[in-house]
Amino acid sequence: MAGPAAPRFAPARVYRSLPCTSWPMTDPDRCTGPWNRPTANAVLLVGNRLGDPATPYEDAVSTSHLLGRARLLTADVSGHGVACNDRDKCVDHWLDDYLVNLALPPVGTVCAADRTPFDPPSASR
Repeated sequence: MAGPAAPRFAPARVYRSLPCTSWPMTDPDRCTGPWNRPTANAVLLVGNRLGDPATPYEDAVSTSHLLGRARLLTADVSGHGVACNDRDKCVDHWLDDYLVNLALPPVGTVCAADRTPFDPPSASR
């Protein structure tokens, strides 16, 4: 099912996951749904609007609507992976605040990139 939606990404991901299918482990605490029920704490999702081929922004938007209690933080950063990589201090701020204090960004928050893809790495981290 994932192949048509992400032909360059999904088949390889599924193939790499095959060894896990026979692993004799279970997690009795895992969440198996239903996904639309409100959780004790809101779920913070980060979606990137600027061309992430692995995790399209549209998927983050639809997931935020499917979950019972979610907040979408939008990032305008080129490529895959916007968190903790010195490209967007705004995203890092909101992730830190969420993980430490369960604080959520205001609805509709958009974080602009601090750097472009070809800027040299920052020495500040």
